[in-house]
Amino acid sequence: MSIPHVEDLKKEDFTIEMIDQGIFGKSPCLCRKGIPLLRMGCSLDEVDIYITGGDPIPGTRRKEPYTLVVEDHMYHDCYTCGAWKTLEEFHQWFENPVSLY
Repeated sequence: MSIPHVEDLKKEDFTIEMIDQGIFGKSPCLCRKGIPLLRMGCSLDEVDIYITGGDPIPGTRRKEPYTLVVEDHMYHDCYTCGAWKTLEEFHQWFENPVSLY
């Protein structure tokens, strides 16, 4: 699967941690600075993490939002997380992440 993207992210900037998911119990989650982003079913070795978006929306003056994407090569899935109007907003969140959900 090859998805056009604007920026690759380093796997070293993320961790997989066991997070209490309430009624689901503890689950492995992709985290940024301890903030859970997505439940994960595989290791960081099996994924690519990048940012998509910024493309013009036809017929408008707007652009697609920037979204964090985790492409899973083990199960051939893609997961998305968050939406930012600009890459600068994403980078501000990335340096000081807060829960998105």
